[in-house]
Amino acid sequence: MGYSVSVRARSKKLLLNMWNFMQEHYTPPSDLFNKSYNFSRLAVNIFDDESSLSYDSSKLAIGFDYNACDPERDYIYSIINWMALKIGKTYKIRNVGEVPYYVYDGYEKTPIFVESLWKDNIPEKYKWALVTDIGFMPFDKKFIGVPAYDEASDKKKFIEEKLKYYSIPGMSGRDVEEKIHNELKRLDSLYHI
Repeated sequence: MGYSVSVRARSKKLLLNMWNFMQEHYTPPSDLFNKSYNFSRLAVNIFDDESSLSYDSSKLAIGFDYNACDPERDYIYSIINWMALKIGKTYKIRNVGEVPYYVYDGYEKTPIFVESLWKDNIPEKYKWALVTDIGFMPFDKKFIGVPAYDEASDKKKFIEEKLKYYSIPGMSGRDVEEKIHNELKRLDSLYHI
């Protein structure tokens, strides 16, 4: 695969519980979007076998190897956000505090800010990292901090243009977004560890 995105679990027990949960309840993108193939695979490092992540050597990592774009990429990143909020370690950002994060390619930490907790207190430079309490980032917020979006005079038109590329056969961009959101809600309702 091309890239890895992962969560570092707070403990081995949480990691194993999440791995087992995901083995039973995770819906692969091919099933979610009615495709014939996946450009990603769920992986964990705890077993030292073919289930390991390609670009993350942490023994407490769970995540995805992927070479996906658009809906599938957003789906796996939404799952990563959700897992980070459930089992992930946190790190301290100077003048901000402790926040959960995910790791890109084994070394690059990306913070996650839950909107209900941080909306009024988040520094401007992190507003692009706001998610809902289940790790979902609405499509309309995906471009905050991207110069083309920030400079657009008609942000609604900008989003509608981007949504055209987000659609898949039989589903509009908004349908895809709703499908991802509903899948996160389903996982969250089942997870009681």
